[in-house]
Amino acid sequence: MKSPSAAATRTLIGALGDADPLVREWAIEALSRRKDRSAAVKELLERLQDDRADVRWYAARALGKLGGADDAVRRALTDALTDPDEYVRCFAAWALGVLGLRDAIPDLRKRLLEERKGKRGLEEQSIGVALARLDTPRSEKPEDKQAALFNDSALSPSPAGKLPRTRGEILKEELLKTAQSVFLDRAGHDVLLKGRAEFRMQYFRSESLKQKVLAQRGKRCQLCNFTFRKADGQEYGECHHIEPVSQGGENHSDNLLVLCANHHRQLHLANVDYPHGKRRPREIFIDGQIVAIRWDN
Repeated sequence: MKSPSAAATRTLIGALGDADPLVREWAIEALSRRKDRSAAVKELLERLQDDRADVRWYAARALGKLGGADDAVRRALTDALTDPDEYVRCFAAWALGVLGLRDAIPDLRKRLLEERKGKRGLEEQSIGVALARLDTPRSEKPEDKQAALFNDSALSPSPAGKLPRTRGEILKEELLKTAQSVFLDRAGHDVLLKGRAEFRMQYFRSESLKQKVLAQRGKRCQLCNFTFRKADGQEYGECHHIEPVSQGGENHSDNLLVLCANHHRQLHLANVDYPHGKRRPREIFIDGQIVAIRWDN
């Protein structure tokens, strides 16, 4: 005898082909919350080709919640990066990141660097968070302990107990949760925080710009030209705000340097001075020693 749970999942999968687009949307939303949602992968991939943009981005988001994916999912989500609808592109990028599909990194970087007309803020933020997730090793940490480090209001755009009302709220919620996990994985979970850390949208806006700068300039240190290849074959580099955003610095590429880990820590801890100003500087004094800053253009 088949379980009621499996029967309910089959019913929802069947609803993905309903003539009413609202039924298709809510069937996808319901499937994304089920433990056996992986049974719907084939049908969700088909919904990425739906005539309705809202159905397509619901499908992209649901695929991102699978917890694992094969090459067919990667190809479909990569194709969705060029969808006519902005939110489909955003959720596809986010899904590639949270699923850990590293083979999509070149496509994400290419998309990030493309020059196109119109505002691309949401898309660049989504790609930035995805690349940050793919570039950051995951550590094991119970989600409830992670959440305790952050203000609930920062991670819950909608009132408690209610579903997000707009696609913008849903996207913001997913990006914030993913950026939070990246932050904690990078900071190290043994770090002791006094009170709660307030986690804002500014973090992943800054992260998207850093990812764009790394894609444009490469990952060689602008002070010593050093980089190395990680075990995954990717070069390693870090981004440093010349003037911290928290101290009034601009979130702009001219306020960012690509550095090796040693020079990054040195600029945070040593005596540092920019004799000719901090806007795209050509040289820097570190503990009294002058060091040239390499800019390729």
